[in-house]
Amino acid sequence: MGPILTINCGSSSVRVACFEADVVWRAHFSGIGREDPQLTIGRAGKMKTIEPSRAGDHGEALEALFNALPPIAPNAIGHRVVHGGADFVAPTLLGGGVEARLLDFTAMAPLHQGANLAGVAAARARWPDRPHVACFDTAFHANLPKAAAMMALPRDFFNAGVRRFGFHGLSIVSVLAALQSEGVDLGRERIVVAHLGAGASMTAIEGGRSIETSMGFSTVSGLPMATRSGDIDPGVVLHLLRAGRSLEDVEDLLNRRSGLLGLSGVSADMAELLVSPDSRAAEAVELFCRTARRWLAGLAGVLGGVDRVVFTGGIGENAPRVRAAICEGLSFMGVDLDQARNEAGAGVISRDGAQVIIEARAADEEAVIARETRAALATMS
Repeated sequence: MGPILTINCGSSSVRVACFEADVVWRAHFSGIGREDPQLTIGRAGKMKTIEPSRAGDHGEALEALFNALPPIAPNAIGHRVVHGGADFVAPTLLGGGVEARLLDFTAMAPLHQGANLAGVAAARARWPDRPHVACFDTAFHANLPKAAAMMALPRDFFNAGVRRFGFHGLSIVSVLAALQSEGVDLGRERIVVAHLGAGASMTAIEGGRSIETSMGFSTVSGLPMATRSGDIDPGVVLHLLRAGRSLEDVEDLLNRRSGLLGLSGVSADMAELLVSPDSRAAEAVELFCRTARRWLAGLAGVLGGVDRVVFTGGIGENAPRVRAAICEGLSFMGVDLDQARNEAGAGVISRDGAQVIIEARAADEEAVIARETRAALATMS
């Protein structure tokens, strides 16, 4: 099989990679809609940065990416799609009304689903005769235990599809694949993967499968995030609606004006908050870490103990202060962080002999998309 192109559209960025036997190249366009976008492109260890023209949307960003790349004739294109609902629990060939069905899930992932499908449209315009495959963040959680998937609403709602889905599955699969390649027995270990970035979630994994996760029906739930509120009392939503706020305004509030940005009034970027002298920034960081600590302890309870915690995502990989704050006070469950290793960004950041192994590692969602796309095409041939 020839090269596989992968497209990973985030809320304000796009990552593209080309895989053959190994990665051929990667590219990242960040700052969509901003005046200072950045395009990074190249092979491993030989990346260069370009200052592209402003891109108002994902289509323009992808056009800039495609034009910057060497000529390529991909055998297939794999796409990250955040929400597959209950209908799509495995990599799926796009076309034949699939995209129209995926568009129905936009309200549950408003910052991502439209961007993901815009990536599909842009790539199909460039390579109309190539197969396009959707790989879903929700798929890893498709077999959550029923008690984890249900919400305490009348059962008819669950039967109609109102359930907890879970997200960041491609990131988690990447982490688990790396652990397995290093000899970790996924069947025996109780693992928590903390994907902490602009979007954030934590997942308990037992026997290699998801048994509980912080993010539920939509991508606004769970931990507080860059601009998303995370879990709040549903009575707050009712209060806002009764007070005359429109549905659209409340949706925008919860998805785009809350989280770290809303709490701090300074920035949605954790790196900026960590160096800000503003007390509101410190309070936003504290709430984020406190909530993550509560989830980590709660997931340990579901698992009956933890053998390994893996921090990943932009914050999880690069913010030692945040990792330390989340782990603080959890010595009762065997968490013992090594301060020097943590500050240095070592792979394993727990002390030697600690009951719980703690790691910080990069995820590679694009590699997972490429593998899943190849596997899907193999089953179709």
